[in-house]
Formats: sequence, C-alpha cells, structure tokens
Amino acid sequence: MRTVDVLVVGGGIMGAGVARVAAHAGLSVLLVERADFASGTSSRSSKLVHGGLHYLARGQVGTARRACAERNALLEAGSGLVHGLAFAIPRDQTGPYPPWAVGLLMRAYGWWGGVDPCDVPDPRADEARPDAAPFRYRDAVTDDAALVLRVLREARGAGATCLNGVEARHLVRSSDGLVAGMRLHDRAAGRAWVQPARVVVNAAGVGADRVRAGLGLDAVLTHVRGSHLVLPRHRLPLRHAVATIDPHTARPVYAVPWLGVTLVGSTSEPQPEALDREPRITRAEADHLLAWARGLAPARCLGPDDVLCTFSGVRGLCAGPAAAGLHGSRDHRVLEERGLFTVAGGKLTTFAHVARDVLGRIWPRLRPGRVHPAPAPTLDAVPPPWMGLPFASGTARRLLGRHGAEGVEWMAARPRDEHHAVVSHVCVAEVRWIIRAEAPRSLSDLLLRRTRLALCTADGGTAAAAALRPWIQEEMGWGTARWKEELHAHRQRMAEAYGWPHGAGRETGRSVA
Repeated sequence: MRTVDVLVVGGGIMGAGVARVAAHAGLSVLLVERADFASGTSSRSSKLVHGGLHYLARGQVGTARRACAERNALLEAGSGLVHGLAFAIPRDQTGPYPPWAVGLLMRAYGWWGGVDPCDVPDPRADEARPDAAPFRYRDAVTDDAALVLRVLREARGAGATCLNGVEARHLVRSSDGLVAGMRLHDRAAGRAWVQPARVVVNAAGVGADRVRAGLGLDAVLTHVRGSHLVLPRHRLPLRHAVATIDPHTARPVYAVPWLGVTLVGSTSEPQPEALDREPRITRAEADHLLAWARGLAPARCLGPDDVLCTFSGVRGLCAGPAAAGLHGSRDHRVLEERGLFTVAGGKLTTFAHVARDVLGRIWPRLRPGRVHPAPAPTLDAVPPPWMGLPFASGTARRLLGRHGAEGVEWMAARPRDEHHAVVSHVCVAEVRWIIRAEAPRSLSDLLLRRTRLALCTADGGTAAAAALRPWIQEEMGWGTARWKEELHAHRQRMAEAYGWPHGAGRETGRSVA
C-alpha cells in the first residue's frame, strides 16, 4: 500500500479544510469518513457564518476578530453559497447586558467586521417584534453541508482522495512508538487494509477523543448539544434574522431565514449520551424554542404542528489539561501527540484558519528545511454566471457556488426538461450531478445533506423523493425493493432523530402549550 503524506480522519468541515490546504501545498492526501460527508456537526449547525458577537461580549476578542476576518473572506469567495444577512436585536431582549453596552458592542463589531452595523433594513417592517429593534448588524448564512461538499470538491481538484463510508479503526505505530498510519475498513466493500501515512490528522470532530484513546490519552473535549426547530416560512416570515440574548446563559437565540424556511435555535445543553447515536432534541429544548418563537410573533399562535422538523448537533468544546486556556471556548487547539495531530474545537466560520494552522504544524515534519508554501485561498474562485446558461440568474449563482463551473456546465448540457425545479429548489440535472459527483450512498444522504429536502419540505422530504424517484433510482441503480428499503430507513431516521420529541406527542390545533 502506497504511503501518503497526510491521512485525514473525518469528512466534516475541519477534515475537508485540512485535506484541501494540504493538497494545494503539493502533499499527497487521503481523507476517510466513516459515515457520510458532513453527517456530523457540520450539517447540524445554526448555518451562520459569523464573527461571533457573543464571543466579543464574553471578552474572547481574538476569537471574534479571527471569525470576522474569515467571515469576510467567505463572503467574498463564496458567492452563491455564503450570503450576507441582516440581524436585529430587540432593545428589550439584550439579556444580562444593558442597552448601552450592546450599543458599544455593535460599534466594535461593525468596525472589526468592516461593515456598518446600522446599514440594515428596519426590522419594524416585519411582523416579528414590531415594537422596535434598535440594535442592527450584519453577518452571513450558508448551507453548512454544501460548504463541506464544496471544500471536499476543491480538495479532490487539488489531488486529494476523499473516501466516503470508510472507517478509521485503529492507529498503527512504528517501532519507535510514533503513529505511522491507520487500519481502515470499507464496510460496503467488506475490505480492510493498513494505510501507511507520514502524518495522521485527527479531524474527527466530537469523535476526536476516540481516535486519541488509541494512544491511551485522556479526553480533551466536552460535548454540548445545540438543537433547532425548522418552521415553514409562511408561519414565521422574516426578511432578516432576529436575535435575542438569554438573560440566564447570555447566549443568543436566533430566528434565521434559510432555504425557504425559518430556523429557530439554538440551545446549549450537555450531551452525555453515546456518540454512536444521532443526537436529538429533548422535549424541554423543543418547548423552550417554541415558546421563544411564539414570543417573537404572538399573533401567529405557533404550535408543535407548525414544526416541519427538528435537528440537533453536538459541538466539541476544549476541556482538560491538554487544552489549557481554552476551556469552554469555540477556539481551537492543534495537539501533537506521538505523531498524531488532533484538531480540538473550532467552528464552521474559521475552518480555513484552522486548516492553515494544521498545515503549519505538519509541514516541518513532512518537508523539513523547505519553505512553507503560500496558503491556499479560503475557497477557489468561481466565475459569475455566463450568457447562455439555461437557468435563472439566481439559480445559476446558487449552482455555481454549490457545484462549481464544471458541475454547472455538465447540468447545462442536459436536456431542457431537466433544468426546471421539480420540487422546491432542486432540478433533475442537479440530482444527477450530485449522485455522480458527491458519493451519496443512501436516500437520507441525498435528502438530508445533498439537497436539504428532508429539512425544507413536509414529511421529511418523502413526497419530494417520490417526485424525484425515477431519476434517483436510475442514477443509484436501485430497483423497487431497494427503493422501498431506503424510503423506510429514511422515514425511520426522520422520526427518531429529526421529529418532535417522543413522550408527549403533538398538540392538536395551534394553541399555546
């Protein structure tokens, strides 16, 4: 088996970012993901690309400044995928902070972020909180899973190999005790092998301590769950995001317009359960977020029946002696332990900064005495829509930001009847390209992460799947029996991990709980 320079464990945003910068630097790279690309925290975030106003409020100035810089870089390079978004904080919802202090924070945040905090539409034009929201600022929003898939595509374009459904089971050590590779297992193919590597980067996110346990090391992460509700846009219509600050935790809660729906979240609760199970919202979290949404728009009398779905993600926060100085922080640390490099902590917005940090740490080991290459840009440049594309301008920008010029050229060459949206924002040509280019292995991979139809349409996307069934079956090579198996498995997953929490059922009507 050929030795690679870098073996990256984990196909979330951190692993994708590391694979991309390492490949751009001319290193041979293999990335492995045991489940599905972006199937962990990287598809379950609040979808915000932000400078971290609440980090600034907590005195984490360095974290906030770095995040602002990375947000601006993503806005510049991620056209069609990363979008600027206006936010409003009602004056009477500033939590433990007095209004004058929030005003000062807005000024500092706008100055660091390079935007005018007052250059935001007046939130009183919306139904939400018509009583006034004087504190206004700008951040950004994205499809987090799509961002991961784009970074992986760019990593492959630079020469990296990225394998889906391949588990990194055991560390392999050389005679001197240093990590020299990993034993890998492709579950679908039933194949196992030892992959030698000059460097192993542990970017397994909340599972990073499991990899480190192979060296007998103590945990450095504590796990915190963040949960969200997804509401139809017509039940909570917003032209901009609304944020309030919890008076007890000083954490923000957001309502964010996203892909035709409105997201409400997030919570911050300890996650002691086994990481093998998909995280899910608790009844207490669901009730809390729904009550918050009701307070945002009392006249709409929102109830559980209005909730399209829920989702929860687990964040890994630095803890323990190895992460001294970062306790409870969203900042990151790169740990080097017996030849294993572990990414601990970090956040979606700063993935490129973290990846550059990792490259700086592994470069002397891989290329001693050689000059460190210039860092790769945050994202590769994507051309603007060109004349002759068979898509509306907004759709063309989205497709270019999501799939790049190669994908859009391929889709444009498909028959004309494949260019029109079949359901929500998704057309047949895009579904075909996704299946061919992004290695989905199940219907849930397609509906939850590749298209987001499971989150943005009713019934967990099953009606949308039925509309796209002929083309999905054709591209995936599934017969009728396999289709029924996939549909059943997807429905079960949605009920268990994305539905209203068990144990209390849904209320009838739209009365307040």
